[in-house]
Amino acid sequence: MACCGNFLSYLIDTKQLLPENLLVIGVGDYPIEGIGQSNGSFAQSYLNFEKKGCSFFPVCRFNGGYIQDLKRFLHERIKTPYIYVSLDLDVGAYRCVHAARYMDAPGIDRESLLSVADVIADGCRHRKFALVGFDVMEFNMHFLGIKVPGGAEDQTIPFVHDFISTLAAT
Repeated sequence: MACCGNFLSYLIDTKQLLPENLLVIGVGDYPIEGIGQSNGSFAQSYLNFEKKGCSFFPVCRFNGGYIQDLKRFLHERIKTPYIYVSLDLDVGAYRCVHAARYMDAPGIDRESLLSVADVIADGCRHRKFALVGFDVMEFNMHFLGIKVPGGAEDQTIPFVHDFISTLAAT
């Protein structure tokens, strides 16, 4: 895989991470059947991860009544007693953050991303699994708090605060 996901390939290939325990939520360039992909190597990488056992809930599934689909996705695929959450800020590009590393396409809106944290926190509250750690990745510190077109100020820091607060409300 010739992309930022190389570290995931490394963790899987060295058996530090079981692929069936890797759930990726909100990926924007996931290959959708019937829709051409501009970068075939990324599409093939996702498909290869899936063949190994990884699961994806892509950005295109965040529409309409996605909450029940998200809950079902997590319920069916989380098989471990402990989970680790890594928030990649690129997933909210232009929609709720303007200080992400990659801003190539609009991501998921703030409320939808907070609902992901809430669904995970709810699973923890009901003892389906326990949150053992989390991190926030792919931010561009040079753009934190910038004024965006139209005069609004970047909301990356308040969003991250709210995401962590929601996630930790277990």
